[in-house]
Amino acid sequence: TWLERRAPETLQAIAAKQARAGMSFEELVAALGNPDEVTKDVALEGKTETARFGDLTVVLVEDVVREIKGAPAAPPTSPGAAAPVQ
Repeated sequence: TWLERRAPETLQAIAAKQARAGMSFEELVAALGNPDEVTKDVALEGKTETARFGDLTVVLVEDVVREIKGAPAAPPTSPGAAAPVQ
């Protein structure tokens, strides 16, 4: 399937619902769902899109995540790590 052809680090990001630099727009949507808003522009680097997911802003150049701004993503937890105390 489409998901099985993703790189291991991309699969981890999708499972953790996190944006990572280097993801395609499709992988970003698989991780975070559809953005609240997308603005498009053409710059020297090529086609630039800014996708907003609540407080998180993701900048894509030529459909590849280049920059992630805003609400920090939760760090991935390693197996056996203690859950945060609430």
